[in-house]
Amino acid sequence: MFYGSLGEFASCLLECRCRAGEYFAVGAWLTTKPLLLNHLGYSRRAIDRQKIKRDLPAWAEVKETSKRNKLIRDWQSRVFTRVVPPGEEEFYRLTNALRTIALSPIAGVPEGKPDFFAGVIYPAVSMWLFGDNVALLPSVVDSCLSLREVKYLSIEAIIQSARDDGGTETEFRFPPIDFAGDVRRDGRLVWSGESTALSVTPWEITATTLSV
Repeated sequence: MFYGSLGEFASCLLECRCRAGEYFAVGAWLTTKPLLLNHLGYSRRAIDRQKIKRDLPAWAEVKETSKRNKLIRDWQSRVFTRVVPPGEEEFYRLTNALRTIALSPIAGVPEGKPDFFAGVIYPAVSMWLFGDNVALLPSVVDSCLSLREVKYLSIEAIIQSARDDGGTETEFRFPPIDFAGDVRRDGRLVWSGESTALSVTPWEITATTLSV
């Protein structure tokens, strides 16, 4: 699977449990064709449990037809948004099984419509469910995505400070070192040092955790 985030790259670094002094190459991709994604992990209860101010996406709103369906949906959202500590990666077996079911072939599709999901979209646990991550099939990446740019950056500092509400604010500083905005026919990236037309600008991001 190809893992990424929608609209921003911070959750990718946090998913990797980035630390000060480490280096990352972060790629930005554009979709060239519409993608059909299934979703996992979204529920009002899961969002409320994180004590964050975020609306449940409209496409994740499901009218429950029975108490059984509601219990199943709450269970899968709880499983898919669970924080897995280092050393306990065996818990990913269950989320991988849910992903496999979510990517099952689509039955009864009208002619001309896709009969399979390109991947799944799910809330970013590393961003306390504020953002959205995707897991895409490799064949979809090859046929429906185009690499736009790559930024090579360093994790300069991770600064934590106490908040008045009892939570913790964590600030991540990662200035870019180099930038690649072009890909040659042989697949090699063209970095800014090889082109006077490319420039690099600094970034900074702040993320907030809440104590529960």
